[in-house]
Amino acid sequence: MIEFINEMFGKFGNTLITLLPKSPFHGFLESIELNQQWLRYLNWFIPVGTFVNILNAWLVAIAAFYIYKAIAHWIGVIS
Repeated sequence: MIEFINEMFGKFGNTLITLLPKSPFHGFLESIELNQQWLRYLNWFIPVGTFVNILNAWLVAIAAFYIYKAIAHWIGVIS
């Protein structure tokens, strides 16, 4: 039964993904030729990966707060 539900969610997700448009940035990113060595040196001074991880954690925390707030408001804990 659980396998059937997982399969149905998988098919629904794949169908939903096929309906979404292609990325508008795909052609732009392919047209740019970046020197990979230069990016490695730049990453020493501007840690982009760390910035992305911090932004991701911040977004998860903000989303959790708003979900908690919406559920608490719906239940009637807060007004």
